[in-house]
Amino acid sequence: MSGEKTEEPTQKKLDDAREKGQVAPRKNILEALILITGFLGIYAMWNGTSRALSDVFDASLDGIHLSLEENKTAILEAAPGPFTYTMALTIVLAILVTFVTLLLNKFNFAPKALQPKFEKFNPVNGLKGMFSKNTLYNFGRSLSYFIVCGLILYFMIKRNIPNMVQASYCGERCIIEFAIPIILTTVAVILSTQVVLAFLDFKAQTAMFMKQMKMTKDEVKREHKGQEGDPMIKSTRKQIAREDAEMPSMNEVTHVVFSNSHLVAVIYYEGAAPYVVMKVKGKGILKLVQKFKSHGAECVNLPSVAHDFYRVAKIGKYITDTTVAKGMARILFALEKKRRR
Repeated sequence: MSGEKTEEPTQKKLDDAREKGQVAPRKNILEALILITGFLGIYAMWNGTSRALSDVFDASLDGIHLSLEENKTAILEAAPGPFTYTMALTIVLAILVTFVTLLLNKFNFAPKALQPKFEKFNPVNGLKGMFSKNTLYNFGRSLSYFIVCGLILYFMIKRNIPNMVQASYCGERCIIEFAIPIILTTVAVILSTQVVLAFLDFKAQTAMFMKQMKMTKDEVKREHKGQEGDPMIKSTRKQIAREDAEMPSMNEVTHVVFSNSHLVAVIYYEGAAPYVVMKVKGKGILKLVQKFKSHGAECVNLPSVAHDFYRVAKIGKYITDTTVAKGMARILFALEKKRRR
């Protein structure tokens, strides 16, 4: 049926959606980024942060025998340390998240997304949104994450209960030495889980967004008709047609240099720069060489020259690079050598 959305979205529809700020959400990637960066930041600043927090605790405990004003003054003098570390980490996270968000959205700025949408205040639409596929998916994603993290914590604690009991008799030093590896291992496993879920979420959100953007056959036809009437597209087509009409044919090619993976066909006359008619990379090179030979072109197998020509060649342009003169000399020498045989 023509009313079913079975067709892949056109580039125009995707571009229009981007202008409205409609892109595949990447929330889970940002969550993983915040967790990983936050943990690494805390780990890197741990010595300074722990000392600063210790100073605050010491000031508050030492101030028990002081007056309220003296105690408050002592705490405020020690407070800038933790505040500085916290603000530094917050600023780094904010900058990083902003940059990654822009990067994921290809630096798309959509003013239309900032405009108020009054349909959001409609309670019926709100109820529909509560039971939409996206809402159910997000709920399932969050539930899966908490279940996985809960199981990790459960098994880590269960496996180490005997050691915990024994460490409690050993004293503070044993507890710290025992607890730190467990904490680091648990954090590493949780962060790894978050990264895996973020990757899966990236794939799932992209697929859901593309499915949401699908079009009916009638929509695709209407869009193509609208684009055909676009003056910019018409002028571009005419320009391409003119360039194709002006391009020389295979019959006019005089020299072909090739390797197993690259081919460049040119028109060359002594005293002039080579004019590129064709450049090809990939399979089917030998078949093309046979075609050019059948049209009378001189074909030479010089891999290094073919790669150099391919790198600088532009179809419909003269090759003026300084390495071309040496390359053409090698081609002509190889042809002369072949003739003498």
